[in-house]
Amino acid sequence: MSSDNEDRALADLATTDRPRLPGRTMVIRNMDGTEHRVRILNKDKVAWDKTRSKHKWEAAQDAPFLAGNFLAFCAAKREGIFDGTFDAFVEWAGDVEDDTSEEDELGADPTRTAQAPGSA
Repeated sequence: MSSDNEDRALADLATTDRPRLPGRTMVIRNMDGTEHRVRILNKDKVAWDKTRSKHKWEAAQDAPFLAGNFLAFCAAKREGIFDGTFDAFVEWAGDVEDDTSEEDELGADPTRTAQAPGSA
């Protein structure tokens, strides 16, 4: 590839919209003012379903704060941000909420551009 082609390819990469990663993000704000952004993955949602069932917790729509905190807890443990029990996480996290900064930055567009694997 020539130098001009390389420059054009790099310019194209710089102007291409960055790919959107799977999963939503949540913000954990600690009492000391630090913030952590975590990405909720499928494995975190499955952990919620298994744990909710085991502990006989309400469904997510009936206990949204419990569900949100649990998802953030799972993601924080997976990402190495927190290493403790769920109850300790609830005390540690001053606030947990959905991260809307990505939507503001990218524009909220839930349209899927690719067909899911295995669907016809």
